[in-house]
Amino acid sequence: TPPPPPPAVSLGLAGLIFLIVHFLGITRNTKAYFKHYLQPFPVFLPINLIEQFSKLLTHGMRLFGNIFAGEVLIAQLVRLGSTGAIGFVASIPLLMVWQGFSIFVGSIQAFVFTMLTFLYISQAIATHEDH
Repeated sequence: TPPPPPPAVSLGLAGLIFLIVHFLGITRNTKAYFKHYLQPFPVFLPINLIEQFSKLLTHGMRLFGNIFAGEVLIAQLVRLGSTGAIGFVASIPLLMVWQGFSIFVGSIQAFVFTMLTFLYISQAIATHEDH
C-alpha cells in the first residue's frame, strides 16, 4: 500500500482555508473583524489569537488523522493477507468492505471540512451591530 499523505498536505489545505477566512474577514468586514479579537475585553487578545491558530491546527490534523487511521487499517489487512492461505482468503473481503467504508468516511470528512470552512467564513464576515 502507498504511504499516507504527510501531515503537510492536510495542514496545507487547512492553511489555505485559514488564509481565505482571514482575507475575507479583513476585506469584507474590517472594523468588526479586528474588533472581535478584543471581545469581550481587550485582555482576551492572546486567547483569541490562540483560538485562531488552534482552528488551523485542528482543521488540518482532523483530516490527517482520519486518513492516517484508514491507511493503518489497510496496512494491517494486507499484513493479514501475507500470513498464509487462510489469512489471504480472509483479507480479500475485509479489504473490499473497508474500501467501501473508506469511501463513506472520506465523504463524511469532505463534508465536515467544507462545513467547518463555511462556519469559519461566516464567523469572519458576520456583523453584530447593536440596534
